[in-house]
Amino acid sequence: MKIKTYQQSYPIGTSISGRVIHIQSFGVFVELTATITGLLKTPYFCITKKPIQFPYDFPKIGDTISAYILAYEAGSEKVYLMQISRDSIY
Repeated sequence: MKIKTYQQSYPIGTSISGRVIHIQSFGVFVELTATITGLLKTPYFCITKKPIQFPYDFPKIGDTISAYILAYEAGSEKVYLMQISRDSIY
């Protein structure tokens, strides 16, 4: 699936789920389809009362997580995710 088709099917704010495929100190990469990967940065993990500590509070590789589409980067194949709803930010 191409990013444009994915973007039309899953607009910003849509709830999705995917499998964690890679972990970095700044976030996790989530496989959304066979060809599309999203990035869930640590500030957009579920809000907790304590600071997120790498790697203990991160999802593990292979975990299926739920998130929302936060943004698509124009002119690229990048998809950004968040686990908190956009409504709770404003």
